[in-house]
Amino acid sequence: ETSSPIAQRIAQELQNRAEFARFGAKNKYREQWVKRANQGAFLYTIGFNVSSALVNLSQIPLFVYPYLGAEYGYTKTAKAVTDAYTRVVNSKNKIDDYFDIKTVLTKDASGKVVKREKKYILKTDLKSVTGAELAASEIKELKKYETLIDVAQSRGQLTRSFIIDALGLDEVGHRTTGSWRDNMTLNNLVSLSAVPFNQAERLNRQVTLMASYDLALQEGLSETDAAFKALRQSQELNGGAVLEAAPRWAQAGLGRIALMYKSYGLRMYTTMLKSSKELTDNMFAPVDGESASDKVERETARNIAFKQLVGVIGSSAFFS
Repeated sequence: ETSSPIAQRIAQELQNRAEFARFGAKNKYREQWVKRANQGAFLYTIGFNVSSALVNLSQIPLFVYPYLGAEYGYTKTAKAVTDAYTRVVNSKNKIDDYFDIKTVLTKDASGKVVKREKKYILKTDLKSVTGAELAASEIKELKKYETLIDVAQSRGQLTRSFIIDALGLDEVGHRTTGSWRDNMTLNNLVSLSAVPFNQAERLNRQVTLMASYDLALQEGLSETDAAFKALRQSQELNGGAVLEAAPRWAQAGLGRIALMYKSYGLRMYTTMLKSSKELTDNMFAPVDGESASDKVERETARNIAFKQLVGVIGSSAFFS
């Protein structure tokens, strides 16, 4: 009752999103036709279109690299991105395959089990994943990603993609084992047509996650803090992976149809506007002066934001 109008609006927005995440769209009958309309539009526009998937792969050099490079340095970022590409490709675009899910027990001083949880632990037989023996140094490098995989997989950031969620599909998840007529339903056809686009989106997301996590660790963050920062940066630089993360108008009804391809663009504009605000907010020192440490922090934030904006505009001009 005493909170500001802005805080009340934020609380209401979170409440609405929580209800959508739990119960979905309110009008279930209408939503099945919305889903069909989206599937038809996707099939007509970019379904089975390999060139769309290839264009989607430009996201890393076009947007991700300039943004991460501005913060961490371009040489370090180039190496981190290259290493991430290698590891994602070697895992056949499924980096959680490097790990097994195991039950980890936490015991107290007396030996009593006080906590039991599932965790991703690096496999001992990595040759089954990559098809070749890995060097000891690479095995050591992969082990540090256990925390990232735990955090990312628990939030659906590895194997899901936004376009599949917007279409109401799991990749070829609706296919059945029957005659070809049984399998040629709209769900199955759209699932199959979305494979190239979905794989490209998953590649971008996993490369961004691994690269940003690696860079955050190099900056001295703990594994947990680095994992959550990588998750946030991945969403800022690639867009959300689930419909719940989309603008609320894009979650149901006609807005879901009209904004199916627009959520990504809105997310990119938001990221650039955030950098623009960071730049302008830190352009000048406070009137009453500032401490030396505050000045360094302000100038660092300003320089990073400036480099991010110049970088993404420059990469866009280069690719154009």
